[in-house]
Amino acid sequence: MNKERLLDTFLDLVKIYSPSRNEINAMKYVVERLEKLGVKYILHDHSSEYGGNTPVIIAKLEKNSDDESLKPISLSAHIDVVEPSKDLDVYVEDGLVKTRTATTLGGDDKGGVAIILETFESLVESNLPHSDVFAVITPSEEVGLLGAKSIKWEEIPQDFMPSKDMLVLDNGGGCDTVAVEGPCMYKINVHYEGLSSHAGIEPEKGRSAIVAMSNAISKMKIGRINDHTTSNIGSIVSEFPTNVVPKDCKIRMEVRCLNEDEAKENVDNYVNIFEETAKDFEVKCDINIEYDYPPLKQIDGNILLNRVLDAYKKVGVKSRPIKIGGGCDGNIYLKNGFNSVILGVGMYKIHTIEEYLVIADMEKTLEAVLEFIAK
Repeated sequence: MNKERLLDTFLDLVKIYSPSRNEINAMKYVVERLEKLGVKYILHDHSSEYGGNTPVIIAKLEKNSDDESLKPISLSAHIDVVEPSKDLDVYVEDGLVKTRTATTLGGDDKGGVAIILETFESLVESNLPHSDVFAVITPSEEVGLLGAKSIKWEEIPQDFMPSKDMLVLDNGGGCDTVAVEGPCMYKINVHYEGLSSHAGIEPEKGRSAIVAMSNAISKMKIGRINDHTTSNIGSIVSEFPTNVVPKDCKIRMEVRCLNEDEAKENVDNYVNIFEETAKDFEVKCDINIEYDYPPLKQIDGNILLNRVLDAYKKVGVKSRPIKIGGGCDGNIYLKNGFNSVILGVGMYKIHTIEEYLVIADMEKTLEAVLEFIAK
């Protein structure tokens, strides 16, 4: 592995503007690198379905050994970043990559993309024996895992069908944790429709959707419900003049839980509160529920996890499995039979303008990935 090249690749990537739904220039950079290496790839494009402009990249470095102890593996990362992310001024200081600009860094998840590219570079350059190595690089992960959701696996040529063992290089924090369990998520959108009237002349003739919605929320437990369940209200919208009793109020919220049955129970409880409160306040109630993604879990008896932990141990890192509260492409892959573990690439304070990346963590995860592939 070439540590200087790894860092240079990362710095190249974060300087390319690639917000969700507009990652095309970063994709072109990745494709150019793959072509220079002679790594085969396909572009799988259904991005127009969600207003994007960038295909999913599925790459394959073909095996160079018939050693049956070497197993095929898939690597995955996403190429979009959270805004604000334009015109970064990036610098390296004391082993950290930071920005001087009031922007995110994009370590989430260009650290993962950089590791994938350096993995291919190192394997080609060193000619280490390995089985087939696949990479799935997705767009628009940060806005609902849309890139991974857009993959129509029945359209993927058999030669490019990735291995069912998937190392997703997208965990926040360092190389000492491997995420193996994460929540499912429901989205709940509610619209209360009451009756408008003049707030100063005849307020009693109106039915305030805001008052009704506020009453419903007051009956709910929001935030940390227990050690494996959270809920959050992200938006409440009702735009009326102060002299009008507001007839409309809309709310968007989510529920996350490691247990699918318990998640559904919580959703049903919220729905019941919304419906009963609407009756009490004589407002119409329209509720839309979307099951956004399933929980992340291990489906192979932890075989993949133990191999990953062993690879980290061999490169001097005592890594441990953890549960996480966020979703990732691994949740979506699971629906199609892929078993995923999520590796830390050294990104901290993600989704904030204080984001930074620890170079040593990125290097160690790369080292562990190479150990895993070519042991």
